[in-house]
Amino acid sequence: ESMINQASTEQILAYGKKCEAYLDFGNSVDRVLHPLEKEKYYQGKRRHEAILVCNTPEMIQNVGLRELPMHITQKHVLDCLHEKTVDNVHYHGLSTQELKRLPEALESPVILAESLTKDDSLVAVLDYREQDGNPVIVAVRPNGNAMYELRKVDSNFITSMYGKDNFSEFCQRILDQGKLLYANKENGEKLGYYLENQKSQIPEYDKILKKMALSESEQIKPKHIRRF
Repeated sequence: ESMINQASTEQILAYGKKCEAYLDFGNSVDRVLHPLEKEKYYQGKRRHEAILVCNTPEMIQNVGLRELPMHITQKHVLDCLHEKTVDNVHYHGLSTQELKRLPEALESPVILAESLTKDDSLVAVLDYREQDGNPVIVAVRPNGNAMYELRKVDSNFITSMYGKDNFSEFCQRILDQGKLLYANKENGEKLGYYLENQKSQIPEYDKILKKMALSESEQIKPKHIRRF
């Protein structure tokens, strides 16, 4: 029997609402990329205007973030998708499809941690890799603000999204500095085996992942929870 047949009407409606939100974000990304919108952006008219990504997922709320909408500016969208260059570290070379997976992937992150570089930020590692084989990381500023639909609104604000190189070293630093908030072993294993040409990295990654996994039941240890 399929999961749909087993689900209640309420669960099916909730899932349909989520799918609608995923599509809305994808459509918003497409609008940002429309030539007329990009022209307005480069004229400085839409640079700091944000689009809605999703409402803050329950798992992210569990590590201390408030139940707020999450936004990303048009500037960050274009920077995320711009081809990487050696003279601009803000260009991340993601594909459009990689970006559009963001709201769904935020619901089941591999790792949540306090930022290594900013005291007021959260880092989420998603369960897929970008086209260069690097795990995708999202930086979030809790309790921030966004200009959305011509109004300033409260937001758990996404400040960046990019593929993280030297990933095992990054994970080890999270452990060494006591920044880990949550780790999902099952999702981490999926990330580790995402690309055939990444298998040389898997033994080191798996060793780190075993250290990071908080439990098989995916429970968060209360001592790790921080209120942002």
